[in-house]
Amino acid sequence: MKPHLRYPLLYLTTVLAMAGVLSAADPGAKYQPQLAPVFSAGETFTYKAVADYQGLLRITKSTKKPQKDATGKTKTVRTDNILHNDQSNFSAKLVADSALAKAVFKNGSLQEAEFLVKQCVLSDDKDNTVELLAPGTIIGARKQADGQVAFAINGKAPDADLATHLSILIPMGDEHATANDLLGAPGAIPVGTSWAVNEKAMLNSDLRQVFPGVDRVAGSVVLRSAEPDSAGAMRTTVTSTYRLGDVRPPFPDDEIASPSEVYFEIVATAPAAHGSGQYDLKSSVNIHHAGYTGDIAIGMSETDMEVRFMIDQEVHYVLGGGGKPAAALASAPPIPEVAPLPPGMSSAPVLRPAGPNFHALPKTTTPATDNPPAVSAPQPASPPTAPVQAGAPPLVIPDGSPFSGAQDLPGAPANAR
Repeated sequence: MKPHLRYPLLYLTTVLAMAGVLSAADPGAKYQPQLAPVFSAGETFTYKAVADYQGLLRITKSTKKPQKDATGKTKTVRTDNILHNDQSNFSAKLVADSALAKAVFKNGSLQEAEFLVKQCVLSDDKDNTVELLAPGTIIGARKQADGQVAFAINGKAPDADLATHLSILIPMGDEHATANDLLGAPGAIPVGTSWAVNEKAMLNSDLRQVFPGVDRVAGSVVLRSAEPDSAGAMRTTVTSTYRLGDVRPPFPDDEIASPSEVYFEIVATAPAAHGSGQYDLKSSVNIHHAGYTGDIAIGMSETDMEVRFMIDQEVHYVLGGGGKPAAALASAPPIPEVAPLPPGMSSAPVLRPAGPNFHALPKTTTPATDNPPAVSAPQPASPPTAPVQAGAPPLVIPDGSPFSGAQDLPGAPANAR
């Protein structure tokens, strides 16, 4: 197995479930909650995304040898040798003052978009920050038929590491289903109502291009609140937790691997009716895989592998907030195609091998800031070069999580960690 396999974020709509008191402006009112914006080609919007990533990849070679104890009896002694132990912890952020929906799918989700960068940075766990893309840079993103997202930076294809970071920061649309199809309510409902996730729609969506082999989804959604915003327009908040069954990691066919555990938590706050306004999507994905990759020397040696990763992501769209598109957005050059994927490979770049700088910052870093600089003329990207000395602890599903037994799939062990 290649040691730099990366489990992703998912460009799909997923988010952290929030606890809270159920509330509504009118206790007897019913709402049709929205989870994601419906775009029109040529529409402008403002955009902000923040993603926090924690990951662990540990590979251990275990050797068993017969040894005699003090009494002369022979017993088998196991020796573990850690071959690879990679722990990562970083945060990425993208702010676009203006973005343009250049093409949309029939369901209104983004197929192609251009973003005028105001801030695009990467931070490590020591609060060192490096600029991934300079203010004024144009990011192009287009969803391909095979599920991959092709990116262009000022008209040129980015390197693999930058493309991986962008795949976390820019989740593109799904031509088969939107978040409203996957998690939407069956009709107008009062606050406090819960319903099951749409398993059929999920299995027919791009989910299978991200997690090849998934065949089960279980979980629920609840309308948590409906409240007026400062302008008096109603905004609804829904939360969801669900898990996937029988997810096989994308390892070579000659390696043996047990299914991964994949959990999602989601929160979406949006206008109660489609249209202009702010859409806030928070997602958290947890993946845990523990298995062995094969036996060597007639079972006397085996390789164990543990992979854990978690990505917390926030995405904010403000439709109608982008004004007229900047001339650079409207005239951006075509986005280069990405080569087709091998059969069975995940469409998410973060699930595929990453380059040596994926978790790296340059030697010269600056403190993180929430005050992005003014947009200036496009500048070339500043690729990271020096490794981050990260030390994220192994990830666990906490006992208080909604995942704790509430969404177990038939035939799956309860409270899997």
